[in-house]
Amino acid sequence: MDVFAEYLIMFRAEMVYLTLRCCFGVGALGSAACLSYARCTTCHPIVVFKTVVSLWRSVSERKCLQFTPCVRCNCKNVSKSLMQISETTTVLSGFKQQVSRFLFEPSDSFWERQIRAHGRDKVEVQTISADGACESKSWLRRGKGLFTPVGAADLDSGVTPQRPYSFRREDQRTSAVVRMWPKTVDDDFNRQFRKEQITQEDDLREAGEKRAFMDFKQALSNLLTAAEVQHGRMWKCTEVQETLNTHLAVIGKAEEVIKLLNRQPWVARHYFRCVVVKQGTAILANLGFSKGNVQRRLGSPNDQIVLYIRQVGSKQHANTQSLQNFLLDSRTSKDMASRQIIANRFWLHREIGSGSEGTVYEVTDLLRKGKLALKLAKKRINERSLQHELIAKDLCHRLFVKVYECSDVWIHAEACPGLTFEKKSILMELCQGGSLAELTLHQANWSGKALDKEWLERCRTFMASMTFAVIYMHQMGVVHRDLKPQNVLLKNIDKHGTDIKLTDFGSSARLQKGHYLEGVAGTRGYMAPQVKNAKPYSSKCDVFSLGMTFQAILQRRKAEEDGKLTLCPNKEKFDYDLVELNGLLRKMLQKEEINRYSTSPTSEGFVRGDPFFGTFSWGQSSWGEFTFSEVDWKQYE
Repeated sequence: MDVFAEYLIMFRAEMVYLTLRCCFGVGALGSAACLSYARCTTCHPIVVFKTVVSLWRSVSERKCLQFTPCVRCNCKNVSKSLMQISETTTVLSGFKQQVSRFLFEPSDSFWERQIRAHGRDKVEVQTISADGACESKSWLRRGKGLFTPVGAADLDSGVTPQRPYSFRREDQRTSAVVRMWPKTVDDDFNRQFRKEQITQEDDLREAGEKRAFMDFKQALSNLLTAAEVQHGRMWKCTEVQETLNTHLAVIGKAEEVIKLLNRQPWVARHYFRCVVVKQGTAILANLGFSKGNVQRRLGSPNDQIVLYIRQVGSKQHANTQSLQNFLLDSRTSKDMASRQIIANRFWLHREIGSGSEGTVYEVTDLLRKGKLALKLAKKRINERSLQHELIAKDLCHRLFVKVYECSDVWIHAEACPGLTFEKKSILMELCQGGSLAELTLHQANWSGKALDKEWLERCRTFMASMTFAVIYMHQMGVVHRDLKPQNVLLKNIDKHGTDIKLTDFGSSARLQKGHYLEGVAGTRGYMAPQVKNAKPYSSKCDVFSLGMTFQAILQRRKAEEDGKLTLCPNKEKFDYDLVELNGLLRKMLQKEEINRYSTSPTSEGFVRGDPFFGTFSWGQSSWGEFTFSEVDWKQYE
């Protein structure tokens, strides 16, 4: 079916909807006129008129949607094209899902005690949303169990917990809300789900699953008593096969999804069959032609949510879910940037870079609600160096990549479905400008490139920033030991300059004043002689590595190393006799530490005081005399 035909079908459905609204409107206007004519003594006629019109607007939208023909299957393509106009939301053409849930089955003796105590073999169960509102009520009976998601949910701030379904956690910092509902456990269920019995939280690997399990157990204890929970059985149920949902889905912030529905009312009414209610905080989804409506909450305006068509047997209706819970059910789509979800928390987008110790990915953190960088250790032997990167948390300055946390995550093995293994990870700030090595290699060639005025001026900005970063780092008692262009990231790139950020503190160490370090660490081409020869060394090892880094970026030269393109620093002179520049590099690259520049402000050979960072002339250069202005060191403080 072509797009024009779909437009025509949607137009006809809209005409039916508007006709029904007009009928409701005529009735509302007649009612308002009658009340006004009767000169009601308690209300002013204008107030009566406005009230009736307001009631008509709210009621007619809901009722008219119920009796408008459902054309969802005949307008998918045109709905997708209308929604793709928005740049703030992502539209999925469909997705596969493999749902996981926790299941509680009461013991047989529980029903006997229930009959003796209350004279009935059923228990009322409410499904509660994060705002404390009751979504639905149902009965737990014989042959049924209680289902709940495997992801923990927090009660909205400002909402008072109401037992049994919401309560204050043991840490007293957050309140939990547990959504549960009865589920028939029969042969069909056992064919659909693979069941794994859970006796304690340690049977689960993911931290999020453990927290959800403990919340579910507490809510069950509130509802049925702890003794009954002890006698019952707890399962983790995972669908045996993936199920295919061919309907459209929209991913984005709650406020952006609402804006999309308001901008595209035909899509909202005839594809998702929903209306926005409660000032944009919820939607009212129609359950089908001549059927009722169900309210679905959207969450806070900045929450990442998914609007999709929920399929329960033959029933279909619009539903909303947080992006985190949506992905917890292993929902994947070819429209997503990546198919892999790590630790039920990180949505992988792409690989940023890879080194000997680990691989860095761009991810969306579903807890922090933003894009970050996640570094995973390649081998067990690399995990210790990954933990060292937490040293960077003490370096609270914009010239360093922010490090948030170091934790263990469980990764699904692609080659062996169902198999998971543990890896050490570190969560960091995302710098999308690449590294200084990438910027330099982008314009490099095999034999190097002649130094020109424009490149030297740009490099001087990088060099001043890196110098200040190393001085600050040493004053904080941290030695990097692996300074090189690959470990200098770029942010806010423009033609006037770039912010640099030092990263990769896996080889770093803490050093007290007057003490020395030992051991080989770093990249061989950038190591100081003392480090290379395994002799004691001070923080001046970073000054040597910094000098080698300066040479590398100034020369723009490529070389082969292990099959990869890298920078190759050397000690050849540049094309021009730059006295100040060569003087700086000569003092930074002294073999003996006593003759090398220092990062201590009280030292006689303080690197920041070198003439290269002040005012100097080029001397006899082909383009004449050129003068730099004084470096403003206060901009880094």
